[in-house]
Amino acid sequence: MAPVYGVEKYIGQWLDSVYHQDIPENDYEVICVNDCTKDRSADIIKEYQIKHSNLRLINHSINKRDNAARNTGYRAAVGKYIWFNDSDDMIAPNCLGTIIRKMEENQLDMLHWAILSTKGETIRELKDTSVISGVELMHQTKNSPQFDITFTWNRCYRRQMLVDANILFREERGCDVLQTLQAIDASKRCMDIKECFYFYRNDNPTNYSHTDTLKAWRMMAYSFRLGKYVYELPVSDSYRFITNEAGPWRINQVKKVLLRMPISEIKEVYRMLEKEPEVKAFALQHANRFVRWELTHPHMVMATAPFYKFLRNIREILKS
Repeated sequence: MAPVYGVEKYIGQWLDSVYHQDIPENDYEVICVNDCTKDRSADIIKEYQIKHSNLRLINHSINKRDNAARNTGYRAAVGKYIWFNDSDDMIAPNCLGTIIRKMEENQLDMLHWAILSTKGETIRELKDTSVISGVELMHQTKNSPQFDITFTWNRCYRRQMLVDANILFREERGCDVLQTLQAIDASKRCMDIKECFYFYRNDNPTNYSHTDTLKAWRMMAYSFRLGKYVYELPVSDSYRFITNEAGPWRINQVKKVLLRMPISEIKEVYRMLEKEPEVKAFALQHANRFVRWELTHPHMVMATAPFYKFLRNIREILKS
């Protein structure tokens, strides 16, 4: 299933990839959730519905954003397995048969695979693993490049596992990472495989992640809030080491973000933090020295930002 918003240019490519498969169409369903897109994306889906009876289009009455759309599709799904896609990406041809076979043969709760960009660039490489629990998988791969917890679309889940664990997407920007963490924690039988079944598009200027979501990720207050959410996730004690590391990690990944932002957005970050004292306190507790300095010296940050931006521009010119 996939949320649909601002993907008129790409939705046909995604649907073509979904229907270039090695199993009969009546063996799987394709669910599109129209989140009040302003372009022709929904009309294009309707055109595909003429030829494909397993294609469902669900319309939101108001824009609820991507995670709410994922929840809508998840609740409507009836299949044994579920795979969350983005509707401007593509999946590998003839991959569904392999995914289902591996899920069935190994009685998996989750199957996890590699990712390339739609331009063929490597985004995430994986190595084959045996069947292990999600907790064991994180322990086994935490010091390798495949230790990654943020992607929703390079995993197939046994749907009933998500239902039994009552796992939904938190309906805020970027919070798909929370669902991923909880799902890995709940997975008793999972595998990584080195094959790539997903192609991620990072050059769509009109979808969720390139509109105000991109701005939100650039805003430190938002990353701080997400770090706090991760840290406080209800997960098993054996999995707590992941959230204890991942929450503070998100705090400190934004150490140079403020200096790259326009002054108006920097001011907004500080306003947001002042309105959320618990989030600010969490950030101060787990931040490194540089981030703590940024949090406690707003006027210095605003004075430094234009000079830092100038140096970055000079550096880019010299590189070119």
